Amino acid sequence: MKLQVKEIMTSSVVTVKNTDDVDVVVSLMIRHNISGIPVVDDNNILRGVISERDLLCLLTLTDDDKTKVMDYATFNVVMVYEDTPLVEVVEMMTTHAYRRLPVIDHDGKLLGVISRRDMIRFIRDLRVRLTNVLETRKAEMHAESTASSVGCT
Repeated sequence: MKLQVKEIMTSSVVTVKNTDDVDVVVSLMIRHNISGIPVVDDNNILRGVISERDLLCLLTLTDDDKTKVMDYATFNVVMVYEDTPLVEVVEMMTTHAYRRLPVIDHDGKLLGVISRRDMIRFIRDLRVRLTNVLETRKAEMHAESTASSVGCT
């Protein structure tokens, strides 16, 4: 069985709307220690993403009229489906500079985000479980070996 995105994605995701103020986005990024936020409509359909990179231009902005998410967000977004094999996401992230990808269902609704950090956390957890299994098996083999040598004496 191939691992799918839905098995390791983050499903509790901070989102914003096109009409939200960019100051709200900046505050959310700082408060939640995140570098990008999905932009959704009222039906939770993914419309874009706004990232730190998108907001860097605020340092040089001279047009005070540009205050909404729609003025800065990226709307041509690469996304993945919840049933996308994890190996495809790894390939996408290593081939391109993606730090995170929105995860949608087949109707376009946002379900979560998969990030490099999600994958690193999964690798850590997998390695810990594997180490625990190996240590348990080693202890069992040692116990069996000790028991059989005691029975031979």
